[in-house]
Amino acid sequence: MQNCQLSLKLNLIQYCYRYCISKYLAFNPLTMKKSLQKILVCPLCKGTLLYKSRQKEFICERDKLTYPVKNGIPVLLAADAKKFG
Repeated sequence: MQNCQLSLKLNLIQYCYRYCISKYLAFNPLTMKKSLQKILVCPLCKGTLLYKSRQKEFICERDKLTYPVKNGIPVLLAADAKKFG
């Protein structure tokens, strides 16, 4: 019974977090505000990031890395970055 209640609470917390992020920080899985894109930088070199909406990822051309956007939230961790071209 306690495990079920804990699971329900965790699901509610995750739902509220996603709702708050998408509502107040303007991260939407389909589109993202331009003003918010301008303030995000590469965590490694602090360079500008280009947002590719079709691929749902940010690209750092200086480091040749891509950063995914999961559930409308940019994952700007070096561990999750992928090399490209």
